Amino acid sequence: MQGQLDSRLTPLGRQHALNSARLLVQLGVDTAFASPLGRVRETVDIIKAEMPIDVTFDDRLKEWTAGDWWGELHTDIAQKWPTEWAAWDADRYGSRSPGGENFEDL
Repeated sequence: MQGQLDSRLTPLGRQHALNSARLLVQLGVDTAFASPLGRVRETVDIIKAEMPIDVTFDDRLKEWTAGDWWGELHTDIAQKWPTEWAAWDADRYGSRSPGGENFEDL
């Protein structure tokens, strides 16, 4: 569960960023608004290597707050918090992880 953890891109994530850059070039995009998290900044750097783009970083674009679930695998969450996980899995919009946001909050 990633949430707002500031992890680095994986090799696959870097490839996705490169693919995104190629699509943005085709679409003629020249401006973007993005989360200030490190993995997003890394993505922006990859994109900027392929094309010129103006980027505005905005805290309001960070991912949702996963609370106690940050850094956990889905299978581990289901075992450690079975009731909360079942509620969240059934209603991701309205249910919250312990100490986290729901999608309505986001």
